Amino acid sequence: MQQNNISKQSGFSLIELLIVIVLVFIVTAFALANFDRSKVQLQRQNVARELKMYLDRARFDAVKRRAEGSSRSIVTIENNQSFSVTTDLNQDGTLNTATEKRTLNFTGSNAGRFVGISTFPVNIYFDRHGHAVDANNNLTNPSFTICNENCTNNQGAVSSNSTNSTLVRISSTGTVVISPGGYAATAPSNPTGLTNVSENANINPLVRVPAAN
Repeated sequence: MQQNNISKQSGFSLIELLIVIVLVFIVTAFALANFDRSKVQLQRQNVARELKMYLDRARFDAVKRRAEGSSRSIVTIENNQSFSVTTDLNQDGTLNTATEKRTLNFTGSNAGRFVGISTFPVNIYFDRHGHAVDANNNLTNPSFTICNENCTNNQGAVSSNSTNSTLVRISSTGTVVISPGGYAATAPSNPTGLTNVSENANINPLVRVPAAN
């Protein structure tokens, strides 16, 4: 009589199955952590972009209205999680700080917070030339760090980097630049080789820039 050989079928043992489950769990946990971190960074960057957009709008509004004195456009850092913008919203040529102030608040979100500011509020004014000035009309070049983590040390100094913060810089001429936290930008040097030209010089009046009033 012929005897049939029964082949043994191989399979996963319980230990091997548990190892696979643990590996899947670890990979999933890392993926979720990276996703949450990317989401928080995106929210922080969106706040920085929105701040830049409103700074640019305030500057344009001031130039358009040739604003001076109390009519200057204003961007105010109200506290560590909100800022406001005061511009000529109804476009009637005048500035009404009581009705034309818009506040943007990101309290309670993961969008981050302003750090390194000792006293609130902080006002940035824009004059008729689009320059960033302080309350006394002196040129200023503030910078603001938006951090989505605790990026200050025990002494309150900002310790930011490209992964935990975003920097918004405003030059005295009103130009607004966004850069990663921890980025040290070099200040541009003053132009050289310039000479003053008398207004009575033989210059085509169509190309002459008139003096500011």
